[in-house]
Amino acid sequence: MLLHIAAAVTFSLLGALQFVPGFRRRHRAWMKRGYPIGQGAGRQAVLLSTWALAVGPTTELSRAVLMGASWTLNLLVAEWLIRRRHPAATTASRPTTPAAAG
Repeated sequence: MLLHIAAAVTFSLLGALQFVPGFRRRHRAWMKRGYPIGQGAGRQAVLLSTWALAVGPTTELSRAVLMGASWTLNLLVAEWLIRRRHPAATTASRPTTPAAAG
């Protein structure tokens, strides 16, 4: 268990360095997809324990669905973060037209 904790902490710290702005835009997008897959176990723990508290023990099917749902949820959030537009970045990169300036 100690090895698992040490590996998870190392993954979390070193993985976060992959989001430094100096890395090519495509690399950061793929890391934003890969990182949540690696962190899927944390979301699984939350969903499975919430299920156990609310409903009771999981069946084989409900456990499989909840585990898949945790990865899916992580990836959906990652895609949203990748595709969202930053208002400041969007307005700064737009060319100014004379009609828009007046």
